[in-house]
Amino acid sequence: MSVSDIRGLTYLDQLYATLRLLQEDFNDASERVLAEHSNSAMRSFLRAFWALVDGSTYAMRKVALEVHCKNQCFTQGEASILRGVVYDLNRRGGVTERDMHLDTIGAIRFTFHTFRKAFALAVEVDYSDSGWQAFQHCLSIRHRVVHPKSVEDLTISPTDNGEGKDVDLMVEGGYWFISQFAALMKAARER
Repeated sequence: MSVSDIRGLTYLDQLYATLRLLQEDFNDASERVLAEHSNSAMRSFLRAFWALVDGSTYAMRKVALEVHCKNQCFTQGEASILRGVVYDLNRRGGVTERDMHLDTIGAIRFTFHTFRKAFALAVEVDYSDSGWQAFQHCLSIRHRVVHPKSVEDLTISPTDNGEGKDVDLMVEGGYWFISQFAALMKAARER
C-alpha cells in the first residue's frame, strides 16, 4: 500500500504533526546545547530526543495499524502489539484490557519492521553499525537521567567515562535514529 493510497488515515496526519512539534523541541534543545555546553542543556536535549523517538515510533505503529485495518498485512500477534493493549480475565470471567508496556529497544525494532511491512518497503534498517550500539547506550543514559539515584546520575559526561563520551554517544545514537527514520519515511513517500 502506498502513502498516497492512505492519505485519509488519521494517524498519518498525526505522525506528521507530531514530528513537526517534536522536531521543533529537538532543534531548540540542540541550539541550547551548542550555545551553553551545560549539563542542564544536555539533559534537555536528551529529553527532547527521547520524546522525538517515543512520539514518532508510537505514531508509526498507529499508521501501520491503520494500514493493517485496510490491508490485513500483519499476524494476529503483530496487530495486537500494534494496538498496544493486553487482554486478561477478571475474577468474574470478563475480559479486561490494559496498556502493554514494551521494551524500548524491542519496540523500536518492531516499529521499524512493521512500518516497512505495512508499506512493503525494500529499505533495510541498519542495526550493524556503531550508531545502533550508540543508540542503545543513549537509552541507558536516558534511564539514568530520567530516574536518577544520585547527583552523578544527572551528569552527562563530555569526557570518557569508560564506555565513551556520553555526549558523543548521544550524537551518534541520535544521528543513527534520525537517519534510519528518515530513510523509512522517504521510502514510504516514494511508494
